[in-house]
Amino acid sequence: MSEMEEKIKAILEDYFWIKDIEPMQPNFRTQDDCEGDMASGINVTFSPDGDAWVRTEQPIVESCRFRMPMKGGGASPRTRTALMILAYAIKLDNEENNPRFCN
Repeated sequence: MSEMEEKIKAILEDYFWIKDIEPMQPNFRTQDDCEGDMASGINVTFSPDGDAWVRTEQPIVESCRFRMPMKGGGASPRTRTALMILAYAIKLDNEENNPRFCN
Protein backbone atom coordinates (compact mmCIF):
# COMPACT_ATOMS: atom_id res chain seq x y z
CA MET A 1 0.00 0.00 0.00
CA SER A 2 1.39 3.42 -0.96
CA GLU A 3 1.82 6.26 1.53
CA MET A 4 -1.14 8.10 -0.08
CA GLU A 5 -3.34 5.03 0.16
CA GLU A 6 -2.44 4.70 3.84
CA LYS A 7 -3.36 8.36 4.45
CA ILE A 8 -6.65 7.99 2.59
CA LYS A 9 -7.44 4.80 4.48
CA ALA A 10 -6.69 6.53 7.80
CA ILE A 11 -9.00 9.42 6.86
CA LEU A 12 -11.75 7.09 5.64
CA GLU A 13 -11.71 5.14 8.87
CA ASP A 14 -12.03 8.18 11.12
CA TYR A 15 -15.08 10.28 11.95
CA PHE A 16 -14.61 14.02 11.75
CA TRP A 17 -16.36 17.22 10.81
CA ILE A 18 -14.71 19.80 8.56
CA LYS A 19 -15.42 23.16 10.20
CA ASP A 20 -16.08 24.86 6.83
CA ILE A 21 -18.92 22.41 6.01
CA GLU A 22 -22.08 23.81 7.57
CA PRO A 23 -25.01 21.51 8.44
CA MET A 24 -27.99 21.85 6.09
CA GLN A 25 -25.92 23.98 3.63
CA PRO A 26 -25.97 22.36 0.17
CA ASN A 27 -22.63 21.96 -1.65
CA PHE A 28 -23.34 21.84 -5.39
CA ARG A 29 -21.01 21.04 -8.27
CA THR A 30 -21.93 21.04 -11.97
CA GLN A 31 -21.11 17.75 -13.67
CA ASP A 32 -18.50 17.61 -16.42
CA ASP A 33 -20.93 16.33 -19.08
CA CYS A 34 -23.59 18.97 -18.45
CA GLU A 35 -24.00 19.89 -22.13
CA GLY A 36 -24.65 23.52 -21.24
CA ASP A 37 -27.00 22.85 -18.32
CA MET A 38 -25.13 24.45 -15.41
CA ALA A 39 -27.83 23.16 -13.02
CA SER A 40 -26.99 19.53 -13.85
CA GLY A 41 -24.70 18.05 -11.21
CA ILE A 42 -24.34 16.69 -7.71
CA ASN A 43 -25.49 18.22 -4.43
CA VAL A 44 -24.11 17.03 -1.07
CA THR A 45 -25.64 18.22 2.22
CA PHE A 46 -24.92 17.05 5.78
CA SER A 47 -27.66 17.11 8.40
CA PRO A 48 -26.86 18.28 11.95
CA ASP A 49 -26.62 14.63 13.09
CA GLY A 50 -23.89 13.98 10.48
CA ASP A 51 -25.90 12.02 7.90
CA ALA A 52 -24.91 12.70 4.29
CA TRP A 53 -27.60 13.53 1.72
CA VAL A 54 -26.65 13.32 -1.97
CA ARG A 55 -28.86 14.52 -4.81
CA THR A 56 -28.21 14.71 -8.50
CA GLU A 57 -29.85 17.63 -10.25
CA GLN A 58 -31.27 15.51 -13.04
CA PRO A 59 -34.88 14.39 -13.36
CA ILE A 60 -34.24 10.62 -13.42
CA VAL A 61 -32.22 10.19 -10.19
CA GLU A 62 -33.53 10.38 -6.61
CA SER A 63 -31.75 11.43 -3.40
CA CYS A 64 -29.40 9.06 -1.60
CA ARG A 65 -28.64 8.98 2.10
CA PHE A 66 -25.57 7.62 3.87
CA ARG A 67 -26.16 7.38 7.61
CA MET A 68 -23.76 7.72 10.50
CA PRO A 69 -22.92 4.24 11.84
CA MET A 70 -24.49 4.95 15.24
CA LYS A 71 -28.20 5.35 16.18
CA GLY A 72 -29.82 3.20 13.53
CA GLY A 73 -26.55 2.37 11.87
CA GLY A 74 -25.14 2.88 8.45
CA ALA A 75 -23.96 0.23 6.03
CA SER A 76 -21.39 2.46 4.32
CA PRO A 77 -19.41 4.43 6.93
CA ARG A 78 -16.40 4.99 4.64
CA THR A 79 -18.67 6.23 1.85
CA ARG A 80 -20.29 8.71 4.24
CA THR A 81 -16.84 9.89 5.29
CA ALA A 82 -15.76 10.22 1.66
CA LEU A 83 -18.86 12.33 0.99
CA MET A 84 -17.72 14.74 3.70
CA ILE A 85 -14.41 15.08 1.83
CA LEU A 86 -16.35 15.49 -1.45
CA ALA A 87 -18.44 18.36 -0.03
CA TYR A 88 -15.25 20.15 1.01
CA ALA A 89 -13.67 19.51 -2.41
CA ILE A 90 -16.77 20.93 -4.15
CA LYS A 91 -16.66 23.99 -1.87
CA LEU A 92 -12.96 24.56 -2.66
CA ASP A 93 -13.43 23.93 -6.40
CA ASN A 94 -16.30 26.42 -6.51
CA GLU A 95 -14.28 29.02 -4.61
CA GLU A 96 -11.41 28.57 -7.08
CA ASN A 97 -13.35 28.17 -10.32
CA ASN A 98 -16.91 29.50 -10.12
CA PRO A 99 -18.89 29.49 -12.29
CA ARG A 100 -17.45 26.46 -14.00
CA PHE A 101 -17.94 26.28 -17.75
CA CYS A 102 -18.89 22.84 -19.03
CA ASN A 103 -18.23 21.28 -22.42
